[in-house]
Amino acid sequence: MPKVKTVRARTPPEGFEEIEPTLKEFEQKMRDAENDPHEGKRRIESVWPIMRIHHQRSRYIYDLYYKREAISKELYDYCLKKKIADANLIAKWKKGLGTKPGNKPQTIKEGGAPYTKNKDENKKGNDDGSRHFGPKFNKDLGQHILKNPLVSQGIVDKAGLKQTDVVLEVGPGTGNLTVKILEQAKKVIACEADPRLAAELVKRVQETEYSRKLEIMNGDVMKQTLPYFDTNIQVCGTDVSEGICVASSSKAW
Repeated sequence: MPKVKTVRARTPPEGFEEIEPTLKEFEQKMRDAENDPHEGKRRIESVWPIMRIHHQRSRYIYDLYYKREAISKELYDYCLKKKIADANLIAKWKKGLGTKPGNKPQTIKEGGAPYTKNKDENKKGNDDGSRHFGPKFNKDLGQHILKNPLVSQGIVDKAGLKQTDVVLEVGPGTGNLTVKILEQAKKVIACEADPRLAAELVKRVQETEYSRKLEIMNGDVMKQTLPYFDTNIQVCGTDVSEGICVASSSKAW
């Protein structure tokens, strides 16, 4: 009779026992969020706490390895393989740092994009050579400016906005699309991670009729507690003058 093969669970790498208590706390929070009653809630209200905890746990592993250098490469890879941390999220965060611990990170404002202390460089233009006065855009971090007003108007038209709609715009940048949305909607909640661009947007609408209709949330949208909104619009830039509109009604959630 052939021997029955037994599969032994792989022992976690050295150092796992030090981070295990924190991971168990995240696990308990995730379980509590999943078991919370969802009656009467929109789907986005039910799912958002779970997404936020997932984001925080991935950020915890990312910081341990890339910023604090407190865990080994073996333990880091183990966390990715076991899906303790989200490899796709970490791949985005790595764009702001070197690819290995010990690499000197770029100068980054919290929640924002790399910037230069040389004010003249901020006036030279963007990575594509176009002249732009104001913050320099970093396309490696997904920053694109939507310049074509016809594209902006087309996005707003396809979203089918009503005068009573509250719109959540993720990544408004300097506000080329935001202004078009403000013309159609009751209110715009603009969530911008880069404080420099958020400041540019404030300047753009101040002392206009749109200033009272605009609310700006500065920071990572995944870490925010979002207020009620009817429609979400965000632009995934593929070129300086082009974009793909992602518009979804929160009522469908």
